[in-house]
Amino acid sequence: MKKGCTNLKGVLVLRGRIELISPASIGSGQDDNTNMDIILDAKGYPFIPASSFACILGHSLFPYFKNWGKVKEQNVFWGFSGEEGEGRVSAVSCSDLFLINKESEIIVRDGVAIDGSSGLAKAGAKYDYEIIERGAQFKLNLEIKVTEDNGFNLSEKVISVIRILLENGDVRIGRRTNSGLGRCKLIEAGIFKFDFNQKDDVFRWLTKDYSLEYSPSSKEEMPLPKNRFFSIQAEFIPKSSLIIRSYSSEITESDTVSLKSGSDFVIPGSSLRGALRKRAERILNTLSPDNKKNDNILDKLFGFQLKNNSENKENLQEKERKGKLRVEEVVLKPPNPDLHSQIVPEQQTRIKIDRFTGGTIEGALLENMALWSDGEPRPENKFCMEFFIQDFEEHEAGLMLLLLKDLWIGDLAVGGEKSVGRGVLQGQHAGISWSDGSITRKIKFDNPNDISDDDRKDLDAFVNRMNGELSGDPNE
Repeated sequence: MKKGCTNLKGVLVLRGRIELISPASIGSGQDDNTNMDIILDAKGYPFIPASSFACILGHSLFPYFKNWGKVKEQNVFWGFSGEEGEGRVSAVSCSDLFLINKESEIIVRDGVAIDGSSGLAKAGAKYDYEIIERGAQFKLNLEIKVTEDNGFNLSEKVISVIRILLENGDVRIGRRTNSGLGRCKLIEAGIFKFDFNQKDDVFRWLTKDYSLEYSPSSKEEMPLPKNRFFSIQAEFIPKSSLIIRSYSSEITESDTVSLKSGSDFVIPGSSLRGALRKRAERILNTLSPDNKKNDNILDKLFGFQLKNNSENKENLQEKERKGKLRVEEVVLKPPNPDLHSQIVPEQQTRIKIDRFTGGTIEGALLENMALWSDGEPRPENKFCMEFFIQDFEEHEAGLMLLLLKDLWIGDLAVGGEKSVGRGVLQGQHAGISWSDGSITRKIKFDNPNDISDDDRKDLDAFVNRMNGELSGDPNE
């Protein structure tokens, strides 16, 4: 028999707005419009199901319960189902998060799988999916029922951590979160306490009076779990032009245009992850002939999804795995008419040449709208890429450093039409941070040649560890 919230002592409520700071893909399981449609409410607007949101919060708070030595107590908050009908109802309840700004857009993005050996799109691997544009806001109403089992002290700690995580943007919703989607932030938030031993609180609860805000704990009083992470934040400028192709439906526009999110041009995390995985596979195959070991490193870092006819991984029990690497979506600075040197869209007309006659092929005229830069290191030309690995291993950090090097010197291009010189970047500034759970290191540089000897040794140690992982020598 499932236990309910007996001996109810009170309720803690967190109210506010969840705003998307990157587009989100919250799937409905339907494919009527695209391969992956957005879930809609009865009125046809996107919303965030309470079950999904509460599940994400429970997963995000697990390290905190572990850090507090309260692993068993999390079952009180999130509930569980056991054998023979045993279980417990969750003390945390949340309403569905409905859209506030109804003008928020749902748009369609395209994706394609890339063959790592050839660099070409795989046949039949093109797909599309719906996303909710950034800026959409949803109404949040979350409650924690306080009983003898969880008490006010622990419940206040839990709701404070939820608020901090949401306000810091550390919680992501929906699919493809490792490709930069689903970043959200809590705004205009407040915590409200209703102690049922106080008559005034009982009256406020019955009348839904949320005028008296409560502050249970400060961030300084909140012990955080020790994380093991590796992150890179690097600034680049395009040497000439780049394009993330999007196909326009407007007759007056070019055949292909650069991808936008809202009014801003973007480089989606999925495009960056694809380029990084392809180059990582090439690096590993160059350094080691052991394809099985190389595939294992790639699968852990970038994730994988098996097909029924998979041959090289048929012995694996896992059907899919979410990768450890997270790549943020890059938002480019909007064009400024007062600045002549900046990243701006310009139309270019191209033709296709018959390789035998040297003449143009009839009907093969096309126009595209790429983003152009003069390649000068001015602030208006710069954009930032962010890479993050949770629970990283040292050889994974070494591989990411080699990928950063290839991006930095322009050897690894991003986006489409790389064969005509697009997508070549030039590194400007980088910040590399990592923590083993106790010591956190940060290295910043504008030029790799200016890195101190001690910092260089630390970074070289990651690359050497990758070589050791491939060679089977843990001491290398």
